[in-house]
Amino acid sequence: MVDLEGELRRTPELGGVTSIADHVQRMHEAMHDGDPAFYAIPDDPKIIGEYLFLYGSSAGPDGLNAFIDHANRNAVIRALSKTDSAAFSRSLLQHLQEYASQRFANLPVRVGIAGGTLGVQTAMNDIVVHEKIVNMVQVGVIIFVLCAVVLRSLVGALLVLTPLALAVFVILGAMGWSGVWLDMSTAAITAMGVSIGADFAIYLLFRVREELLGGHALDVALRNGLRTSGKAALYVSSAVVAGYVTLALSGFSVWMRVGCLTSMTVALSAIAACGLLPAIIRVLQPRFLTRPRPWPLGIGEATVVRVAASSPGPVAP
Repeated sequence: MVDLEGELRRTPELGGVTSIADHVQRMHEAMHDGDPAFYAIPDDPKIIGEYLFLYGSSAGPDGLNAFIDHANRNAVIRALSKTDSAAFSRSLLQHLQEYASQRFANLPVRVGIAGGTLGVQTAMNDIVVHEKIVNMVQVGVIIFVLCAVVLRSLVGALLVLTPLALAVFVILGAMGWSGVWLDMSTAAITAMGVSIGADFAIYLLFRVREELLGGHALDVALRNGLRTSGKAALYVSSAVVAGYVTLALSGFSVWMRVGCLTSMTVALSAIAACGLLPAIIRVLQPRFLTRPRPWPLGIGEATVVRVAASSPGPVAP
């Protein structure tokens, strides 16, 4: 226990490391007139038992039970963490497990995490991050299926997902480059970012399809689509980004991350939809954009009806 405490004390982010071993060492020192040379664990187990009995008699059962159980078989080491970073907690617990497996090898001792805020938070963070990653995949699959059904094209569904995937990859790369760990808050934001901006690509695809069905060439259809739906996507994304950026000025770390990451996701989705998507369409020239509309006239797209005018006269039967 003393060696494990020493390993904890060598971690700058930890403080207040204490256990029953510290009390035994202090009592052993006090029994020898405060000589620092006797600040150690006695070799005789009987002496340790007497110290524990004295400690329990003077401090009461509550003071002793805070560090060791009634059978004197299970003890805890307490430590206070100066940070709640997910990266620190995960690396600390992994390091302690590796150290304990080596230091207590071939000994009848079992070492584990007894609890505490840091251990509980790390376990919750692992569960939430895993579930959010699964949620990202689920949202992506749902968007792909719905777009494939509406557009009647797997290529069209992939085109809708392309700006979203690009935005998520850029956000994750920026997080890794800046040292922002994937924890409960950032994982939730990333999962939400998968669906943010899907409408930008859908608006642009339907507008380009409408222009092509109207008889325009592909270049003209793309230009008109960017002038209409593309401009609207940029306006909408700018309003959303402006709203979330204000959270970055709050001074609260969680809200600052929400504001920065969400605004970046929305902006990247809009830029990718208006910049990357037309280039992909120009290169691939997918056939689903030129297919007749799969819904009745008057639903979803504007319909132009041309009436041929003729001079008044008798109507032929």
